[in-house]
Amino acid sequence: MKKYLLIAFVLVSSFSIAQKVNLIIPKGHTAAVSDAVIFGNNRYLISGGRDNSIKIWDIKGQKEINSLIGEKGRDAYSFVGVSADEKYFFRGGSKEVTMWEMATQKLVFNSADDNAFYKDFFPVPNSNYIYYRSSVGTKKWEIFRLNTSTGTSEKIYSTNEECKFQKVLYAADGSYLLYCPFDSYEKTDIVKVSLPSGKKEETLKNIKSVSGIAMVNKSKAVYWTDAGEYVFFDPATGNEQNRFKSKHFEDICFSSDGKLMVAKENFTSASIAFYNAQNGENIFANTELGHKSMNKTDEQILSFKFSEDNKYLVTTGLDRQAIVWNCKTGEKVFATNTNIVASARPNKAIFSPQSRFILIDDLENSSLINWDINKSAPKYKIENYTSNYGNLSFDISPDEKQIAAPGKLNNINFYAAETGVINDLGTDEVSGVHYLDKQTLIERTFEEKSDKKKYRTLPIGQISGNKVFADYETFLMDYVSFNNAKGEMARANMESGIQVYNIQTGEKRLADNDKGILQWICYNHTGTKLYASYEHPKKWGVQYTIIYDAVTLKQIKKINFAMDHFCISKDDRLMAGVSFNNEFDIELYDLQSEKLLTTLNGHHAAISSVYFSPNEKMLISTSGDHTTRIWSVEEKKELIALISFVNNDWAVVMPDGRFDASEGAQKRMYLLPD
Repeated sequence: MKKYLLIAFVLVSSFSIAQKVNLIIPKGHTAAVSDAVIFGNNRYLISGGRDNSIKIWDIKGQKEINSLIGEKGRDAYSFVGVSADEKYFFRGGSKEVTMWEMATQKLVFNSADDNAFYKDFFPVPNSNYIYYRSSVGTKKWEIFRLNTSTGTSEKIYSTNEECKFQKVLYAADGSYLLYCPFDSYEKTDIVKVSLPSGKKEETLKNIKSVSGIAMVNKSKAVYWTDAGEYVFFDPATGNEQNRFKSKHFEDICFSSDGKLMVAKENFTSASIAFYNAQNGENIFANTELGHKSMNKTDEQILSFKFSEDNKYLVTTGLDRQAIVWNCKTGEKVFATNTNIVASARPNKAIFSPQSRFILIDDLENSSLINWDINKSAPKYKIENYTSNYGNLSFDISPDEKQIAAPGKLNNINFYAAETGVINDLGTDEVSGVHYLDKQTLIERTFEEKSDKKKYRTLPIGQISGNKVFADYETFLMDYVSFNNAKGEMARANMESGIQVYNIQTGEKRLADNDKGILQWICYNHTGTKLYASYEHPKKWGVQYTIIYDAVTLKQIKKINFAMDHFCISKDDRLMAGVSFNNEFDIELYDLQSEKLLTTLNGHHAAISSVYFSPNEKMLISTSGDHTTRIWSVEEKKELIALISFVNNDWAVVMPDGRFDASEGAQKRMYLLPD
């Protein structure tokens, strides 16, 4: 693969490329996996994640082979399907449903509705049709039939009934579907809808304490009660076939031959179990079949489905994985993080004061990465860093000689900025740092299992702080900004409003109260103004910004736009931050005209930080999509994305596909035609 040299981010390529390409660096999903389907005679897997992406995997080759990004937005679930002839694949979720040609990845169908949510794909066997569901709110939902040969879709069923369970069940041959309208928590009906006619029939009425329903095959379905009673019935007639009592499960599914039942015990379960559907025997009782994560809160299975021939089962989870299981042995066949080299997950990135390097933290691997701007590659990595989500996680001294950051023991570590070598160890327990000037460092203390917050000064050259200037308790997220010019610190949250502390004396002052919900605060460069973004307390989705006089703390002006994680240019002309409308985007406003200049698109997950470069010609941002991106303020476009990996591999990628990368990273990349 050809490399490109990026000189001081002027972005001059050393030679051209024959065609524009889409460069894919396999990183796996960067958020929970919502849905997955096995296809291609069990050779391939398609998965949809809450990171807006759909990915295709080679199960046999144990690798990611394709990645596409869908419509961006909050809670961007991706649900997937594959046509019966496997020539097309589908993506649903919030706002749109799309169909793509499998061979070329060409988009051939798109239907969008900002208020709709699309899911429940079902390919009709031996046909060109696929069914899918669109829901609007909790009540209105519709079934559509899409003709893959013509790329046209028609509505065949519509209802204003709220579903008791958020799914519909299709018969194996696609001749009908079942759902439960929400009557009450005590009782419900089971409704059958013939397809494609859309004729509605009530199969069973007034069933008490129904906990769930599942399809076994065309002539058999099951509902189960809160007491763990499983009742099998014929969907055509409603006649009961048999019943048994067993353990209560949150959700179950059956193999198409009716021999196997897979069950998830409760909503938060991280594992599933295989049962003999005839006698209820747990087949792999001594084998744990589940998703494991370092973060226990990510251990939850979201979906599970059999392959067409019932030989395999795929599960998806909050742990950002889809896992394929052998139904005969219970063994794990493939996990989507297999052969994926973990990439850094940046939370904050800043230019050094003289723009010689960029410093990026990595929440995933507890490290700091120094990127040399002239070489456009990482210079070194600091491993013993304790990452946190605050904007005080680390800092660079004004003379660019030193880096301060919390260490593994919750102490403060000082590093030589040139080499990354540790110079000194502080003795105070800290969770955040900020260089006020060349003589003073601010440290936020760390107190385990406590809501107490303390800020104190640490003279440069000392290892322990000597003066506490802010001391308070709060269990809420604090937003902090420093007025370096005036020697003050502002802290704010929804409970306390805005409080300003004099760093030398500890004197505390309160800003004019506003009834809005605080989102972020930031001083301007000269320290004369304090900006605060709010959400309207009664009107959801309405945000605004209040500008305070930094001396009197009185409101100067209210402007009718706001952003999260915003920053202000030195001349008070520009305001840049994360869009409240879409947390994947950056908005850039002119503060004089109060007009939106541009919206910068490129990230595929929530943005965690935005900062101006020292010369303010660029913005730098970090995101849960594992990239740090640099943007041109003047040209209003993305310049480059930086990606680093735990094994010291790295890549820099331009929007048009040109790139430079370490040898190891190049081996893991693949190119797709534009």
